[in-house]
Amino acid sequence: MRYTRSLLFVAVAMLSMFLVACGTSGDGGGNNAESVNLSQTLTYDDEMGATVTVSYPEGWFSESADGTASFASTEDLLTQAGGVDTPEVPSGEVVAIMLALPSEMVSFFVEDGADPSAVAIANSFVSDIIDTEGEIGEVEETTIGEQSAAVVQGTTEGVDVVLVTIDLGDGNYALVFGATAEGEGNDIRATIEAMAGSIEYTVASDE
Repeated sequence: MRYTRSLLFVAVAMLSMFLVACGTSGDGGGNNAESVNLSQTLTYDDEMGATVTVSYPEGWFSESADGTASFASTEDLLTQAGGVDTPEVPSGEVVAIMLALPSEMVSFFVEDGADPSAVAIANSFVSDIIDTEGEIGEVEETTIGEQSAAVVQGTTEGVDVVLVTIDLGDGNYALVFGATAEGEGNDIRATIEAMAGSIEYTVASDE
């Protein structure tokens, strides 16, 4: 689970760097996402002032802080995941982290010279912070609903991980990272994809 924490740390660090620099204080698996029942909704304002809305499964718990949103299938797991010591994810349980990437930030999340895309963002995260002892698959280009997306799965630190990046339009993107017990990654992929496909991103008014 150090991978989960590393992903969140790197994402938030990049977000903080951007804010300081600005002087401000698929087909394939994607079709399965359409059948997932997401009956709860979290809405929050990110650090750029945009309103972010994401849906998640019934019975899960959520919280938002520092421009990110966290989700877990149990309240205890969500609390532990936000603490200093990161818990193991038991069989049948899930932890997820979501980060919206406004157009002004996207260049921080792609390799030098790469055009922004869901695939480029996924490749950047995999190459930058993946545990060398883990086993991570190839990034798959797909669609979720009518949105371009990318998905990558793997196993690291004794947990299965699923990372989904998605094009929200107008140069904005988002990523959803999920972790579950080893051997259960395929069980959560459709849910993580569906959460990504549910994201709504409304840029703050200039007024």
